[in-house]
Amino acid sequence: KMSYEVLAENLGGALPAVMVSGDKFRALFDKSKDKEGLIDWPSFSNMAAAEPGIFESDWPIFSSMAAAEPGIFESFVPMEPRVQPIYDELKATFDSGKTRPLEWRKEQLRGLQRLYIENQKDLQEALHGDLGGGSLRSLMENFAIAHMDHIIASLDEWAADEPVTSSDPVDAAKGKWVLRKEPKGVAFLMGAWNFQL
Repeated sequence: KMSYEVLAENLGGALPAVMVSGDKFRALFDKSKDKEGLIDWPSFSNMAAAEPGIFESDWPIFSSMAAAEPGIFESFVPMEPRVQPIYDELKATFDSGKTRPLEWRKEQLRGLQRLYIENQKDLQEALHGDLGGGSLRSLMENFAIAHMDHIIASLDEWAADEPVTSSDPVDAAKGKWVLRKEPKGVAFLMGAWNFQL
C-alpha cells in the first residue's frame, strides 16, 4: 500500500515531465484510500484506468496508455512492496521444509517446462507485442526448455555430498569429512526486461 506522497514521488521519478497534481487523480486516490490514508495499489490502478476522462483532463500523456493497459500504474510502484508478499509466501513454504526434497524441485522445473510448452504461442505473441521482432527471437528463447532438461538431469549430481580430504594426518584420522550442500533460503532473481523467458 502507498500514500499519495509516495505515489507522486514514484510517478515523478519515473516520468519527470509529468506533474502529479491532477485534481481528478487526487480525488480518485482519496476515494480509494483506506482508514490509514493508503491505497491498495492494484485496485487503485485498475480504478484509475477505468475512470472516464481522468487522464484526458489531467494527464494527457497517460490517456492512451491507461486505456490500452489497465494496471499500468503498477509499474511505478517500487519493487519492494510488490515483491514482499510473494517473498513472504515463498519464505513460509521454504521454512515448512516442503522444498527440500530434490524430487519436489525437479517437479517444479518440469511444471515450468510444461507451462512454457503448453503456452508457447501465447508467450511468443506477448514477446512480439512487448519487444517486436520476428519469430526467430522467440524461437531463440526456446533454449529455456533445453536448459531445464539439463538442470533436471544434473540436479542429483550437483546436490550430492562431496568428500573432503585433509592433508593433515590428525584430521584425516578423525573420520570421513563431507561437504554437504544445503539450501539456505529464498533468493530473488530479477531477469533482464529484454530477455523475458
